[in-house]
Amino acid sequence: MAKNGGNLFPAGSSLDGKKGLIWVEGNININGTDVIGTPEELAILIIDGNLDKLNGATIYGIVYVTGTLEIAGNPIVKGSLVAENNLASTGAGTLTLVFKPWGKGENGDPAPFISGTGAIIAGSWKDW
Repeated sequence: MAKNGGNLFPAGSSLDGKKGLIWVEGNININGTDVIGTPEELAILIIDGNLDKLNGATIYGIVYVTGTLEIAGNPIVKGSLVAENNLASTGAGTLTLVFKPWGKGENGDPAPFISGTGAIIAGSWKDW
């Protein structure tokens, strides 16, 4: 369902400057100078394959990888990073992972999530 609701990219595509719901069909490398999402417009990046190299890129939002994950360089993820296959995941860089509950909405007011992608559940962890 998420695949049909976002921007679909084939394996090997450049994701620099992309935001919103991004679905990659297949394996991908993310370059060290790439910026995906912004503090105001987050990205939900779903990679249906391997993230062969997460180089020194900056990503604002959530990264979900169905395959393996390899960290290289010094990437920064301001959000979350999940890989289904942790046994084969490797790394040679230093990942900076910064918890961000959400981005900024209009006039600098907090926006709780990307429209249409979720909801805050009262009483759950970090339900501010």
